Amino acid sequence: MENSANVRFYVTAHGYIENDGAWKTNIYSIPVIGGGDGGAFTTGHDMDRFWGALMECRLLSREYTEMLLAPRIQHNEYIHYGYGIWIVIMQQRIFKYFVMGSDPGVEMHSSMYPKTGMRAHILANVEHSAGTISRRLDEVILSSENEEHTGQSQL
Repeated sequence: MENSANVRFYVTAHGYIENDGAWKTNIYSIPVIGGGDGGAFTTGHDMDRFWGALMECRLLSREYTEMLLAPRIQHNEYIHYGYGIWIVIMQQRIFKYFVMGSDPGVEMHSSMYPKTGMRAHILANVEHSAGTISRRLDEVILSSENEEHTGQSQL
């Protein structure tokens, strides 16, 4: 990951927070530099490289990769948690793996869909947006997979 780091926030794009119908920057809402509890900055390209390296067992051995990606805790009907990775299980199979992060005014959702190998990275400099886009993308992908399975494509 060449362009990911805990950098001083003023060398990055500003994040924006809605406040009483107006938008303000997040410069007084987050620490100047990230730490162990968060505040890292990344790029879509770096997240794509991360998923490729993880799934091809270039970061960890196959044994440890499988341990990392195994569901450990059930959060709700569909969402589980592994070791640092969220896991969505639908129709008795792993639909996607994802990681996410946010601070006031910024969000990131990065997903990997094991059935197709597709990856999606949503980075936003406004609140309450990346998750919404990610959920809509999941709906489209799941619908497409279901159409494929039943042979009833709308195309």
